[in-house]
Amino acid sequence: MSTASLLGRARRILPVVDLYGFMALAFLGTFLAIAVVLIFTPKLGLTLMLGALIGTALIAAGPRLTFPLYFATLFSFGFNLPGLPMSLNRVLALAFFGSWIVALGRRHFRIPNTPAVYLLGLTTIYAVVTSALLSLGGAELPIQPVFYFVVALAVGSWYRRPSDYLELIGIALTITCAFHSIGIIEYIIRRDLFREFSDVKTYGDRLRINGISKNAIQYAYIATFMTPLALLLATNARTARVRKWSLLAVGFLLLGCLLTLNRQTPIILFAMFCVGLPLLRYRYRGRLAMAMVVGALAVSPAIVAKALPRIQTIFRPAETTKPDISLAIRADKLKIAFEIIQDRPLFGVGLNNFDAYHRLYIPTGELYLVQYDVYSRHYVDMGFVQLLTETGLVGLGGALLFFLAAAGLWIGGFRRACAIRSTTFYRNAYAALAMMYVQMLMSLLVQDTFYLPWNFLLFGFLLAVTTMTRDAWVREHTPPLTPESSTP
Repeated sequence: MSTASLLGRARRILPVVDLYGFMALAFLGTFLAIAVVLIFTPKLGLTLMLGALIGTALIAAGPRLTFPLYFATLFSFGFNLPGLPMSLNRVLALAFFGSWIVALGRRHFRIPNTPAVYLLGLTTIYAVVTSALLSLGGAELPIQPVFYFVVALAVGSWYRRPSDYLELIGIALTITCAFHSIGIIEYIIRRDLFREFSDVKTYGDRLRINGISKNAIQYAYIATFMTPLALLLATNARTARVRKWSLLAVGFLLLGCLLTLNRQTPIILFAMFCVGLPLLRYRYRGRLAMAMVVGALAVSPAIVAKALPRIQTIFRPAETTKPDISLAIRADKLKIAFEIIQDRPLFGVGLNNFDAYHRLYIPTGELYLVQYDVYSRHYVDMGFVQLLTETGLVGLGGALLFFLAAAGLWIGGFRRACAIRSTTFYRNAYAALAMMYVQMLMSLLVQDTFYLPWNFLLFGFLLAVTTMTRDAWVREHTPPLTPESSTP
């Protein structure tokens, strides 16, 4: 064997050896540290040792396993690990991050270089830093958005092939349907099964299904988020069985959305399909649209019978009946937010600090409920108003610039996807992303959803699809090399 071939083989092997050597040293150091703790505090030491062993195993397993596990914990943040001051969600987020770092070093993935990445990163760091600087004390630092941003980068750089992306969607869709089936059971038996996770206890005629989510709005938001991805899997899965099950999952998720009785959800779904279906390339697209219309008409009597009383309270005069509580609370918070914006227009009060500051800005005698409800935690329910109130003009401007950059990224990728003739996957992936983008923007009008993990996952999916589309476009539009063109 020649010297050149030996050197080439060494270059291929040594980085892997160095990486595994580093992992072994890191694990050994952690193990020895835990052993010292075990001597002095046996109970805590055993817990830390078990956690280190499980964490090392998860990191070694790779993102293909750790991301679905992390995704499953996004449905509820109520699972705390015994003996550790961390939730299962955060532990698995760290495991996914660690496994991604290892995979990044071994397979040399590249983080997409686009202005949208920098804008989202700067906006996230700005929100966390100002929250810490402006905190009145006692509030938990909202460090979660930083984790969400890293997860978005990991998803955007790890999934580089359509088959891997569709496999991810299939796993996430299975997890979603499994958890959301709890909500359907709640609707049938008319009882909230997991009240310990609910922020509002509902029962009997007041029941609004939420599964293991905090409330019905979060339950519907997750189902609405997953519906376009289920539609993508239904149109581009390799096997007919997966396509059929995915179509059933679309209907299942839409049913769960409607059974929550949220007034904004049907409007958001209508806008999503108006935008996404015309972009979709699917030979049964007309039949799919007709099936959705027929299904909506079939379930509308039962839904309207429950939702109509909630809708009618909007239009009743306040003198004759109590106003709609949901709208009254939003009106109260909007008045408080206006007072804060006038006093702190540039930087706001800091992310998640509205609850601590709102008592200082209550317009006496102008509120219906919030001024008397001093024991509950209060948030700005409207997303754009939240950004302006808690992060100021600087934070809102950064978020709007990010939205524009992400839209530009989508437009450029969609044009490339339309030029790819070998498959409809890329165009349909952008159609699904457009539907999810519409959901995010419309939800921000009535819900404080910008710094939720789902929006960061949406951006991660956008990065992944953009990279895959660019690679496919280059392959399809690069002429093959011929003996004549390869000679100097």
